[in-house]
Amino acid sequence: METLLTGNSFDRLKELPDNSVGALVTDPPYLINFLGNDWDKENSPAADKGFWSLCLAKLKPGAHGLVFGHSRQHHRVMVALEDAGFEIRDVMMWMYGQGFPKNHNIGNGYGTALKPAYEPIILVRKPLERKLTIKKNFEKHGVGALNIEASKIPAVDKNKFPVGDYTTDTTVGKIRPTTRTADPTPDKRYPANIILDEAAGDILNEQAPQVGSLFKATRKKDTTGGTGHSWTNAGKRTGEDNGLHDGLGGAARFFYCAKISSKERNWGMGKDKNTHPTVKPLSLMNYLVRLVAPEGETVLDPFMGSGSTGMACVLNNNNFIGIDLDEEFVETSKKRITYVKNNKEKINGLF
Repeated sequence: METLLTGNSFDRLKELPDNSVGALVTDPPYLINFLGNDWDKENSPAADKGFWSLCLAKLKPGAHGLVFGHSRQHHRVMVALEDAGFEIRDVMMWMYGQGFPKNHNIGNGYGTALKPAYEPIILVRKPLERKLTIKKNFEKHGVGALNIEASKIPAVDKNKFPVGDYTTDTTVGKIRPTTRTADPTPDKRYPANIILDEAAGDILNEQAPQVGSLFKATRKKDTTGGTGHSWTNAGKRTGEDNGLHDGLGGAARFFYCAKISSKERNWGMGKDKNTHPTVKPLSLMNYLVRLVAPEGETVLDPFMGSGSTGMACVLNNNNFIGIDLDEEFVETSKKRITYVKNNKEKINGLF
C-alpha cells in the first residue's frame, strides 16, 4: 500500500502514529543551494535535529534508516541525526563515473572544485527497545537487523559454473562441492558499504582487472584432535576446501553495481516529463530498500521527490509513505509508482 502526502514534512509527519514505521530511506536536500532552489537552502530540515527527532518517533525500535548526503555537507546531517537520537551505524558510498565537475576555471590550469564521483549514504538505526537484544527486538518489532542474505552479490555466473559441479581442476571459475562451508551461500559475496554504478565499475575493472578471489579458502587441519574450524586463504591447501574458487577478475565484482536506465525517469509519465532534478536510479533504491526494510514493513521517505523509493518498495513488497512539498512531484510519483505496480514482474527481471 502506498500513501503519498503533499505538504511540509514537519506537519505531515505529525499525522503518523509513533513507532509504526519499519525503515527510513530518503534523499533530503543537500544544503548546497542546488540550482538556486528554495528547498535546498541552508535552513533545510536535513540539518535540523528537531526534524530528525520527529522521524525517529515514527520509527519502530531498532528500525534502520538510509539518508543520502553531499560530500561537502553530509557532516551536518550526521550531527543532526545523532543529536536527534539515532545511532550512526556506517556511511555507505555510492560511487559513479558520470559526475559533472562544477569548477570555476581561473586560468593557468587552476580551478575551484573537483569532479564529484560519490554520494555518502548515512546508515542509522533507532535504538533497540531497552533491555532487548537485537534478536529479541527483531522478534518483537520485526526490525533491528540488516537483510544481509538478500543483499549478497552473486560471485559467479551460475550458467557457466553451476554450484555443485564436481571437478578436480583448480583453474579459474571452477566450483568444488563440499559438505561443510565457511558461509551458507559461498556462491555469493557479502554486501559492502561501497556501491558502484556501471561506469564506476568499468573504471575500477580497468584499474584492477586481475583481482584474486577471497573465496579461495581452506580449513586448516587440526593436529591436536580438534575439529579444525579455522579458515585461511593461504595458497597451500592444507585441509577441506570451502566450496568455491572463482579465480581472477575485475575488482568491481566485489561490489553491488547499480544499473542506470535513462528511460526509467519517465516511466508512466505518458506525454509528460519527469522534471525532478535529482532522480535516483531504481536499481540503487531497490537494493537499499531490500537491505534495511524486511518484506511487508512500511518505508518512510519524507523527501519523496519523484518517487524512486516508493517504486523500490513495490518491487520489494513493502508499504510506502512518501511526503513532498511540491504537488507536481507527488503526481509524478503516483504515475511512476503505478507504472511499476503494473509492470512489476518485467522490471524485477531487469535487476
